[in-house]
Amino acid sequence: MNGYDSKMTASLFWRLIPVQMLLIVISGINSILDGIFASNFISVDAMAAIGLFMPVLKMLDMINALLVGGSQLLCGRFLGANMTKRTKGVFTLDILTAAAAAAVLTLVLELLTGQAASLLKAQGAVRDDLMQYIRGFSVGIFPFLVGTQLTSFLQLEKQEKRTYTALITMFASNCILNFLFVYVLKMGFLGLGLSTGIGNWIFCAILSSYYFRGRPMISFDINSLTLSDLPQLIISGVPTAIIHLSQFFRGLALNSIILDNVGDVGISAFSAVQTFGNIYWAAPAGVTAAVMMLANACAGEEDKEGLVRLFKVFVTRGITFVSVLSLVFIVLSVPLTNIYYHDPSSEVYRMTLRGFMLFPLSTPLSALYVGQAFFLNSLGRRSAVNLLNITDGFVGVVILSLILVPALGMNGIWAAQIGNGFVTFAVIIINSFICKKCFPRSVTDFLTVPDDFGVSDDKRITISIHDMDKVMSVSRDVETFCLANGIDERRAKFSALCVEEMAGNIVTHGFSDGKPHSIDMRISCIRDDLVICIKDNCIPFDPAETAELFDPEDICKNIGLRLISRISKEISYRNTLGLNILTIIV
Repeated sequence: MNGYDSKMTASLFWRLIPVQMLLIVISGINSILDGIFASNFISVDAMAAIGLFMPVLKMLDMINALLVGGSQLLCGRFLGANMTKRTKGVFTLDILTAAAAAAVLTLVLELLTGQAASLLKAQGAVRDDLMQYIRGFSVGIFPFLVGTQLTSFLQLEKQEKRTYTALITMFASNCILNFLFVYVLKMGFLGLGLSTGIGNWIFCAILSSYYFRGRPMISFDINSLTLSDLPQLIISGVPTAIIHLSQFFRGLALNSIILDNVGDVGISAFSAVQTFGNIYWAAPAGVTAAVMMLANACAGEEDKEGLVRLFKVFVTRGITFVSVLSLVFIVLSVPLTNIYYHDPSSEVYRMTLRGFMLFPLSTPLSALYVGQAFFLNSLGRRSAVNLLNITDGFVGVVILSLILVPALGMNGIWAAQIGNGFVTFAVIIINSFICKKCFPRSVTDFLTVPDDFGVSDDKRITISIHDMDKVMSVSRDVETFCLANGIDERRAKFSALCVEEMAGNIVTHGFSDGKPHSIDMRISCIRDDLVICIKDNCIPFDPAETAELFDPEDICKNIGLRLISRISKEISYRNTLGLNILTIIV
């Protein structure tokens, strides 16, 4: 009777995943396209320049992660507290900060192209190729950073179709421009970089059009801007950004290890697998990005049960999904290798094939770690998150590579990726033991949820509703709970009537479209207040803005809400991530 089921969480979880996967897939396909055109229409050795550029992509990922991670965490807190104006301020601050970072990075790369190529360990002809690629690519840094920020906020607006359109259009334009610039006009690496840069501008333009033509819940509003939120935004995003900062340094370190022990042929093989690694990472990234959004929302509401339920969905469904896709990529290792290299007897072909066969084995544990890091970050466990990020992103892989590559060559690189997952998982268990003084025996132990987080079990009741039969028993359950927690009889009866009336209205009107829907209710006793939170995944509906709510011709209509409006201290509504969220404080 008391307790959420996982239907709404699972539904929302799966709805958020595809757009995040597509974002990574399209970005990865852009790198693959550049690699295909480089190896087939410039030269086989040209893949080395693409591979050496990977740390720059990791740096951009780091900036995106810093801003997205920080803004999502703050938005989750502010939305959970119904602070819409502060949320708009965070959005405005996030976009302005992304624009400023993009402007600085573009200027640096354009003015210091040679120094950047040298820092990336490029030499000779490869250095010249890389410099041309950097000049072309830097044109699109501004729209790439701003567009990625918009993507995360558009999910809060349930604008996935717009994001799909932007990503697919970007991919198509990159295909056309690569063919035109590289194959027809023979522009070489400058053409490769320009194709991606122009595609990023198209991507950003389609996304930003919503904020000029649509009716966004969270809009750009300079009057809502609070500059004092910037330090907190940065601090909140640091744990997520450290993942990518560590990978940036890991890329530099691995390039050096490969060059010293294997040579350019190893870099070419590593580049092929790394460019396709973005496709491997699409499933884990989609799953963990959904976790980040939902975990931040649960943390903002201090919903302990919601966090536990989300983690179970993440492990049982998300990690299973990642594991299945990893096996699919292993089966496709031969055709994937043939995309880049065509001679099975060549050394680079054999190295690349082994990479495609082994690299996917590292993704399930890596997904588990990243998801765990997002849970910990939402709970404010930043020291633990930073330790895990550095271990997984740099220390584990680099140390294992230093040990294994001299003896095993490129096989040592692939083995280090797999071994790193086990090292990081061990760190997760040790962290849980340190925080809880015992090995984890429950989800809350594993997540190291603070003992004082949220409302205690005896001070809240949670109910999931999927049909009218369940609605009939809700009133009795709520009234019994209220009386057991010292709520006076009048407030208990009115609150029970309100909950039953609201749930009945949602089932009657919101469930009528034939699609599967759910209602999740959480009623909490917080000091002397009764807090009623009602969530549903039906069409947006704000009862406070509906004139029919208090129809003077029918005083019996919506009687529950009429009564609760008289005794409530506050009634607020918001639509976030496609959910209607009505909060009533009695």
